[in-house]
Amino acid sequence: MVPALNYSRGVCTVSKVTLLGALTATFRTPAAPTNTSTEVARGKPVTAVPRYMTFVKEFAVDGRNDTKYHSDATGAYKTPWLLVNLQGAMLVHKVRLLPNVGVMPKRINNYQILLGNDEPPTAMDFSQYDVVGAIPGPVPLGEKWYEFDVSPPRCSRYVAVYKNVATPDYIMEISEMEVFVLN
Repeated sequence: MVPALNYSRGVCTVSKVTLLGALTATFRTPAAPTNTSTEVARGKPVTAVPRYMTFVKEFAVDGRNDTKYHSDATGAYKTPWLLVNLQGAMLVHKVRLLPNVGVMPKRINNYQILLGNDEPPTAMDFSQYDVVGAIPGPVPLGEKWYEFDVSPPRCSRYVAVYKNVATPDYIMEISEMEVFVLN
């Protein structure tokens, strides 16, 4: 089964189809109907590895830059992740991420931004997702937005941030994430 993606009149639809024999599926996004976009991640459901103290996962999409999600600090999760459910397939054309650098810029490393249409079958299994951006790090001191244009735009239901390489700096800190879709 492969996803069948369709975009028409501002609506993404995703369904599953079975391909017979050596057939393959190709999806090409048509030109966007307008040049306007809307941020859609704010307040959406979030799943993630456990948090540190009171820095909950919902802070990553609360629309505020003075809060943050901070992953577990025990070392139990060497490759932390955060997954936002857009609650329906949408034509994503941009993802913005504001990592919380603070005084620990070396913690911001090996971040991947991924898009997908199904929940991962198991935690950290983003093998069916498309990588649309990365922050290899470490980053310089100072807070800075990282912007990832998705070209061509993709119909996606889930947006993930995944620290895909286990390092001694295994903590993930995100002040804010924004996802923009075409109208």
